[in-house]
Order: sequence, then structure tokens, then C-alpha cells
Amino acid sequence: MTKNTPETVDVATGEVVMSPVAKSIQTHVIAPSRAQVIAALPSHMREDGDAFLTAFITQVAQNQALTRAAMQNAAGLMATVQEAARLGLVPGSPDYYLVPRGNQVTGMVSYKGEMELMRRTGRVRDFGHMLVREHDRFEWRGVTELPLLKEAPEGERGEFRYAIAWAEYRDGTRSSIVRVDRDRIAAAKKASGSARSSASPWVQHEAAMWRKTAFKELSLIVGTSAEERRPEALAAAAERMERDRLEVERMQAENERLRLQVELARLKAAEG
Repeated sequence: MTKNTPETVDVATGEVVMSPVAKSIQTHVIAPSRAQVIAALPSHMREDGDAFLTAFITQVAQNQALTRAAMQNAAGLMATVQEAARLGLVPGSPDYYLVPRGNQVTGMVSYKGEMELMRRTGRVRDFGHMLVREHDRFEWRGVTELPLLKEAPEGERGEFRYAIAWAEYRDGTRSSIVRVDRDRIAAAKKASGSARSSASPWVQHEAAMWRKTAFKELSLIVGTSAEERRPEALAAAAERMERDRLEVERMQAENERLRLQVELARLKAAEG
């Protein structure tokens, strides 16, 4: 994909210096709706809302096809911004990609993004997945037992046959095991509307799209959450809030100390 001039970083401040294209998108498209976009973010991301918007703008501005679509269809761009914000997935990260489709900037959740949304429920410890090809030795053992897979030699495995996915829960149990076959993949391709394009992820990243379809099916069993509910993440957030509270108290105490010093100096001056 053709790229515009990339953003740079100010060495002194560490801040992103936006290109003219990025500044134009920010000023004329994003800025008027900044508050609404940040409000749509999950609560654990709102404090870094401007960083989320910068990531979004940077991804659009670095790609000419995305830039053209953004300038031609600002309403469509904002719909995609709002969708990404609602999910709490950062554009340009391994979780969420921006894809130009005609005059529309569209967002696509990757299979890693599907996993992240399931992890945020706080229920999932880990995931397992398999890609089965036509010449592999494979035994399906139902939705409660892990299948058996012995891969054929590399280069001899053939076309994709199944994508398998499951979740390992924190309580030691396992989800039902999901298997998607070629018919399910054909339906997903048909629904995408662009699977035949040479630029389609179905053409350029076929294995990842098979995995995504399996994890999407798995999410219907496991559930998803944009809000962060992982115990360790909640504990870290509580610790951060406590540190911030203590810092505010320290600053208030320091301000009071300085105020008293000034008052004491004033009283001494008045006595003299």
C-alpha cells in the first residue's frame, strides 16, 4: 500500500509531530467530535483518549488510499472511529486494522483482537487453536475433547480444511471446542464483500482470517467485553489510582506547608 510522509517524533519532547495531512484530518474531521469519541472508549482507556485518536489519525495519514477515503467520506471515517473506540481496540495495533474500501475507511478486528475482547471478560486464562490442512492426519473428538493433529511435512500439507479454537478458563475448565470448515469460511468471505479483491485480507492473510473466523465463533460461547475485567488489570488500575491519590495528598500538604511559611513570614514582617 502506498504511504504518505510518515509522522515523526520530536526528540526533545517525545511527542508525535503530525504531517500536514494528519493535521488536516485532525482539525477538520476528528477534532469536532473529540469529546464524543473519548466518551465512547471503555473507562480504562479514556484517560489516554488523545493517544487513541493520534494512533487513528496516524494510521489514516500514512496511507494514501485511507487518506483519500477519509477526505471523501468524513462521516464514514467517524463511524469507524466510533466503532474502534466502542471496542477499545487501537487502530494500527495487532488487534485492529484500518482497510480502505472504495471511499470508506473501514475497521477490521483481527483474530488477536477477538482474543483480547474475550480476555477482557476476566474469565479466560489462555487460548488454543489449530489450522488443519487437507493432508494432515486429524481426528475430531467432539466439542469437549481436544482433537488430535499430526501435520504433514511442510510444503505437502495442502489447502486449509478446518480452523479450531478453544478457551482455557481461569477456573481450570475449558470451553466447548469450535471447528469451522470450508462452508463456514465461504459464508464469511461472502459476507465480507471484498474477498475476491487482491488487497483483501482473505487473499493476503488467509491463515489469519481462518483463525479469526474460528475465534469469532468462539466469542459467542465465551463472551466479550470492551471494559477491562481481568483481575490483574483491575488490581493494577486500583494501585495506579491509589498512587495518584497519595500524590495529590502530598501536593496538597506541600502547598499547605508553603502557605504557612508565607503566612509566618508575613506575620514576622508585621511585628518588625
